[in-house]
Amino acid sequence: TLDTFLSNSNFLKLIFLFSLIIFLVLFKSSDFIVNVKSVSLPFAEMFWTTISTLIEFLYNGSNIEVVNLISEWNNSNYGGGVLSYRRSHPTITNALIANNNANISGGGINIYRQSSLTLTNGTVYGNVAPDEGGSAATAGDESPLFLINSIVWENTLNDINETPSIFVENSIVQFGYEGNNVLDINPMFVDPSDY
Repeated sequence: TLDTFLSNSNFLKLIFLFSLIIFLVLFKSSDFIVNVKSVSLPFAEMFWTTISTLIEFLYNGSNIEVVNLISEWNNSNYGGGVLSYRRSHPTITNALIANNNANISGGGINIYRQSSLTLTNGTVYGNVAPDEGGSAATAGDESPLFLINSIVWENTLNDINETPSIFVENSIVQFGYEGNNVLDINPMFVDPSDY
């Protein structure tokens, strides 16, 4: 029956994701703010499982400000948690980018093709990518990453640009990193699964 068809959670997820992608396409060149935690939808649980698919792929001139992002347990070839690509310049504040996987590059974050990304108050934890693929983040092709007041732990940074383009300030980075007030100290998570 129609009720059974509409109650199928996969169908609703598909409709919801399609609607959100259409929204981003319509506003891809606009500047706007998405506050992930303040969104109130009847399909809240479904929203949490699909929001990273929507927001993690910032493409072709997206100048979006994302607040309170949770991107975890995703898998892709590039940018398992967040991918900023082709002249996109997003700003992400208050983020958890954890336990994502990239088959090629940027397990947590991948910035590429004249894009940039600014991450403030972020935790980038436990992401996976192949050796030298930057399990925390990869910045390449004239695309800088700005990490401010953030924690990068249990993963690595990889800058593949000709000139340095990962800029770190007031942050904790496991194994250290060049920058202003960058510490290599254990962030003392209460429980490693409670990043």
